[in-house]
Amino acid sequence: MRVAVNLTGISQDDATRGDALVGRHPSGSSAATALDAELTALPHASIGRRGAWHLHVGTAVAGVQVFPLLEDLQPGDRGPVRLELDRPLPVRAGDRFIIRDAGRHRTAGGGTILDPAPAPRQRGTERRLTHALVLEELAATEDPVERARALVDAHGGIRAVEDVAAIVGEHARTTAHQSAGSSHLEQIGDVLVRADRLEPWVAAILASAAGARDEHAVESSRLT
Repeated sequence: MRVAVNLTGISQDDATRGDALVGRHPSGSSAATALDAELTALPHASIGRRGAWHLHVGTAVAGVQVFPLLEDLQPGDRGPVRLELDRPLPVRAGDRFIIRDAGRHRTAGGGTILDPAPAPRQRGTERRLTHALVLEELAATEDPVERARALVDAHGGIRAVEDVAAIVGEHARTTAHQSAGSSHLEQIGDVLVRADRLEPWVAAILASAAGARDEHAVESSRLT
């Protein structure tokens, strides 16, 4: 489908190929510069940290660095990756993309965007492995409750409901309520928190409150 839009206050040169009219992005900006994705290498190509790559999504093109979370993708391999772009692009979870070898001018692979507003890139083998497993779970399920749980896990166990809603869809607010109170997630205000992350916070608050109570009791005894 096509639509004609009358834009005022900008020149024709201000609108370029790949630009889009967008609302709020999950990251809080209008576009993304980092993406978590599932990537498949074509039978003739290897994709990894080395090399110069271009990302094609919609009609937009951007330079991209590819960071496999497990290991470089060999021909025909599929795996979770972090993509870091050289300019912001308006994308959504579920968008399909192509990776091209900028030097050889040929398509190397393609995949699907899983999270357009990921947490900072994880350091350390164990953390990358955990993050990779979460992304594989996210790629494998269509269930909105499971997707919400995986998206919270991908941010280390805490994430704004608004972000999850923007990625999963408008029904994600209901999904958040369905997930909250389960054995996995709790909703605290506008934030979803993994239950095991919440337990030490509650213990710390209770310990602090108990300490404050004992301190006030001592002060009261001195006054009397």
